[in-house]
Amino acid sequence: MTIGTGRGALPPRPPIDLTPLDYPRGVVSISSCVT
Repeated sequence: MTIGTGRGALPPRPPIDLTPLDYPRGVVSISSCVT
């Protein structure tokens, strides 16, 4: 499953790999998938 970000779907990767701008969206997406 891919995680949706502002720039499109990306393969699952640790939030630390995301840019500061993508970080909030990545965390929300990951949290939504986990919960």
